[in-house]
Amino acid sequence: MAVYAVHHGTDDGDSFPPDLTPHPDWREFETDEGYAIKLAEGFRVFVGLDFISCAGAAYPVRLQYYPRFESVVDTEDTERTTVGTLDLPPGTYCALDIHYGPYEYPPSGSEDPRPGEKELDGKTVLLRGSADDEHDFDWAKSLDFTVRRSLAEIDAGGALRIDRDAGNAKRIAVTLTYDRLLDGVDFDDSSPDFERAVVRGIKKHTGVMLGLNLVPGEVSYD
Repeated sequence: MAVYAVHHGTDDGDSFPPDLTPHPDWREFETDEGYAIKLAEGFRVFVGLDFISCAGAAYPVRLQYYPRFESVVDTEDTERTTVGTLDLPPGTYCALDIHYGPYEYPPSGSEDPRPGEKELDGKTVLLRGSADDEHDFDWAKSLDFTVRRSLAEIDAGGALRIDRDAGNAKRIAVTLTYDRLLDGVDFDDSSPDFERAVVRGIKKHTGVMLGLNLVPGEVSYD
């Protein structure tokens, strides 16, 4: 079983995902408060993922790098990046626990051949950009929380089934609808409440899907 990370914008009714890249240096979208966002940097950090069997046992994913970060600006929307792998024993699996936590630089126990992200040291989420071209923001926070997503109906209407022969050839993608992370932030406030909005946004808009083809309605956010 391989687990991937994918990010995308909200389905706008015309295309999915919509094109949020009018400029190569940022993602551009609008919040629910009507602020026009130019997102120049955006990261989320995974510190673990566990498949939960329908009997309640947890099976941790071996992360490709630890901790594993994903950029929603440096990589294109819908471009998948590997988070980790594991061999699941035959059976049925009803949930996936996605653990968010702080990055550490330099990463310990990592065989990552790429340079680490020094600015992420001690941070779980980092967002940098502007709102309405007048409110610059540079926000990062150390956070620890888990998002549980149901797998109860992900595999042809049933729980994720791993067969003895070819079950681990299946692929799971952990998605993020990143253009919803700043909903509820009042940028005209002298101290905008980023943490509440971002944590709520990640918990609500982290999704999971079987396979790697991003299709509206096939991503579960429950």
